[in-house]
Amino acid sequence: MGSFLLSLNGGDGTQVQSALDGGCARLNQLEEECAPDFDLIGTGSLDVLPRSAVMRRVMEVLRSAAAQAGIAYAASRVPAVLRGAIVDDVLATMLNDHPFDSAFVVSGECGAFQIEMEGVLDVPAEARTGLWLEMVHGLRPGIVRGGIVSAGARFDEHPSGDADIVTLYGACATETALAATLVAESVEMNSAARQVSIPPVEEIWDALSKGARTLSRLRDQRLVRSGVLTLRGRGRLIGMISADRLLRFGVSDWR
Repeated sequence: MGSFLLSLNGGDGTQVQSALDGGCARLNQLEEECAPDFDLIGTGSLDVLPRSAVMRRVMEVLRSAAAQAGIAYAASRVPAVLRGAIVDDVLATMLNDHPFDSAFVVSGECGAFQIEMEGVLDVPAEARTGLWLEMVHGLRPGIVRGGIVSAGARFDEHPSGDADIVTLYGACATETALAATLVAESVEMNSAARQVSIPPVEEIWDALSKGARTLSRLRDQRLVRSGVLTLRGRGRLIGMISADRLLRFGVSDWR
């Protein structure tokens, strides 16, 4: 399942430690509960009933996407959506008893957050290169609650499609993880443009426009709120995001 980073800020020491202990215990429990369900999920059918609550949440999101947006089920998307469901669940466990100025659970480029107006993220130095953090900066100042997920060719485990980076913000990490995968898959250049080191600028914008249309459709379905799409130094912004604060996305031309 990969590694997870849990953080809380704004409570007294006893409250923080108790919440972190509860989050770690819940994470271990979820990893054990999910393992028996993987073979069941891999059957390629939405008509299954997993044993674990978090895997049932995954299937609920996939079924809803199929029913409301006509998105075909693909077992290859399950790991990304499951990671989103886990960080959502662990964050909810941590926040169950006490309010905090900021809290997050992150695994790779998938994170669930709650940051109040004056909240400050306490991010370890080794985790400050994450693009999820750059997206938080682009959404602030203000309250940030929900999920942020990145997908694309820049990452070791990435969906099909030509997008370098797709980073989305939504109400929860579970739905946002599915949306990020779908948008990344939709950013496609034609075969001729894909075979050259510097594709024509028009082809880059056309590919990004495909992704932007997919993102707009998913926003209409309320699967996601806003997002960033990048390809070969160009980028599209959808929603309330400040391009001036997205320094590490490597984009010289935003639209």
